[in-house]
Amino acid sequence: MNFGLVLAGGQSRRMGRDKAYLEFEGDTLIERTIQRFQPQVDVLGLSTGPNRERLSEITLPRIFDLEPSEAPICGILAGLAWARASGGMNARLITVPIDCPHIPFDLVRKLTLPTEDIVFASSKGRHHPVVGCWPARSLEVLLDAFHRGERKIDRLAEQVGWSSVEWPTDPQDPFYNVNTPEEFTALTPSAPSVRGL
Repeated sequence: MNFGLVLAGGQSRRMGRDKAYLEFEGDTLIERTIQRFQPQVDVLGLSTGPNRERLSEITLPRIFDLEPSEAPICGILAGLAWARASGGMNARLITVPIDCPHIPFDLVRKLTLPTEDIVFASSKGRHHPVVGCWPARSLEVLLDAFHRGERKIDRLAEQVGWSSVEWPTDPQDPFYNVNTPEEFTALTPSAPSVRGL
């Protein structure tokens, strides 16, 4: 079973306002992420970090971080525990951030490889640690490293093993994320061939 988790727990400090409510091509980023991602998974949840009231209008299961922190790994590990409790040892958790408006429609199909490794999305030869597929059976190993103080996603993933799947970046990088007003202004429109899919 494939569980999806939208990571929306950041404070948007560099943006100066909540990125979830920025509008792009007629939808807010939270709406757009859900529309593109939800059809690809069996169950979709929402991680809002330490702020339990934020995005309360979104009617998805809420997954609360293991500890009050803005580190995305706290949301990922809480999501992995949720996926495992709900779907068993063979469940997988696929994670996406709120600030990548071009998340591809084939994301889950390509990331869910027959492997016990964590699988990250990659573009331009660079992997994106918050866009990944996490096997539920990796939870104990990851939690052990987490409780020893590790917070970097890459280093945690090394405890299990990881690989990546490359995506083309024409006409746009599907994993371009927006952290500043300038990056948001620089967003390119969706390619006509993928609009409305």
